[in-house]
Amino acid sequence: MTMGVCRSLLVAAVVASGVGSQLHAAETVERYTDRIVGELKAKNPAAAEMFARANAARDRQEWAEAERLYREVRRLEPDFVHATRRLCGVVLNQGRRTEALGLCRQALTAADIPENHEQMPWALLGTDGNTHPTSEELREARAHATLLLGVPDPNGALLDPACAAAIALKDLELLRRCVGRLEKVAPDEVPTHCFAWVVAMSDRDLDAAHAALERARRLGLSDEQYKSMKAATDEARPWLTRMLPVAAAVLGAWAAGLLGLLGLFGLGLVLSRVALSVAHEPTSVQTGDPVGMTGGLRRVYQAVLWASCLYYYVSIPIVVGLVVVGGGGAGSSEPASWTE
Repeated sequence: MTMGVCRSLLVAAVVASGVGSQLHAAETVERYTDRIVGELKAKNPAAAEMFARANAARDRQEWAEAERLYREVRRLEPDFVHATRRLCGVVLNQGRRTEALGLCRQALTAADIPENHEQMPWALLGTDGNTHPTSEELREARAHATLLLGVPDPNGALLDPACAAAIALKDLELLRRCVGRLEKVAPDEVPTHCFAWVVAMSDRDLDAAHAALERARRLGLSDEQYKSMKAATDEARPWLTRMLPVAAAVLGAWAAGLLGLLGLFGLGLVLSRVALSVAHEPTSVQTGDPVGMTGGLRRVYQAVLWASCLYYYVSIPIVVGLVVVGGGGAGSSEPASWTE
């Protein structure tokens, strides 16, 4: 599997889990949001109403509008850290990584809670086309991932960035730990099976990779992402394995053709014996001419000859196709490791 597919997987995981959803322990997104909105409403009803509107805009992926509303919430309630964290997420989704990272650091400084650690790997691993994670930022992402894996009762959204960090760090063992926890706490979420697919591909367990991918598709993986991952899975299979279904179909067709050829051979043999026996019959009593084959027998003989010729010409492109396909398969190379 190439790192390009891994990078696209990170994007898919972000979209699937909802950047900035910030679950606390085993709460759902809805319950968590209701709780923090309720906390804000008790202090400032106007800010709570603005925060709810910002969340709705974020859910519709109206990033600019959500950003405007979150900034207004921060103006009304500067100490409401959840608005700062979610503002980090919508700014990051607009490609402004440096600004987003600063906002995430502000939120974490204000409150050292799992939700704020969850957002940090997304910001640290993000890129805006000009800036990329430094080695120090990658080490920081590892620290946040390790902390998230240590949360006693995590939800899937708390673990997704830890798995994404493991991929970016090319740390297969960290990814195994993360996937193991995801499969227990979030077995029905798309990112769980996307990350399980990465582990299976790394282990060259292509059957497990296929099973994980199909499970992710049933749970709602996008068609575009499915096709990309499916192509990577298929390319990782040895060429001989990939050719088995084709070979089985070709052999089946040849078996059917062989049976047909044997049938034609047997029918031709019978017709030849009939024609020879007719040729040895006495001449006609009335005319003195040889009896020979009847019109019906001649038509059958002609049909058998035409069928034999047709079988011969049809077999030529089949043989050529086998040679071309076989030669192309033999030239394929071993798939690259995901760590490359």
